Amino acid sequence: MKSFLGKGAVLVTLLTALAGQLGGGVASAAGPAASTRTAAGSGSGGGDRVPVALKLARVQADRATLNVVTLQVENLNAEVTDAETGQPLAGKEVKFYLGDGKLLGTAFTNSQGTASRNAYLDVGLSTVHSLAGGGYYADLLGDGTYRPAQGHGTLTVGTSA
Repeated sequence: MKSFLGKGAVLVTLLTALAGQLGGGVASAAGPAASTRTAAGSGSGGGDRVPVALKLARVQADRATLNVVTLQVENLNAEVTDAETGQPLAGKEVKFYLGDGKLLGTAFTNSQGTASRNAYLDVGLSTVHSLAGGGYYADLLGDGTYRPAQGHGTLTVGTSA
């Protein structure tokens, strides 16, 4: 699977390595991802740091249309759910990329767990067909609760959505 999580994934990797060296609660890349939270407890610091495993999310990207008249990608959609419960995740940031890695934009999930947007391309008509073949990716950015996740959607070439 091709990933375009970009700078965020590099930052997570660097922070994971640094936390491992400093004895933090983040697991190595080979182990399960974890986060640290301050739990209420006895002690002079007001709490103990307790490692908490990050939850898994599922990202389902739908079919979008590459409009060759307006050079716009229309109907980029991604549904984000908790992988265990299937419940929609609201307020999560999703970045949309073309198959070649070009960022199309960002959207946040609504109460149904759906992130949507349209995006204009700054490319010539000669590259439109090759871009459509790679589809697009919807990347859920990781946070303190969920791990990063990615979905892949297809692009059809047309003149309207």
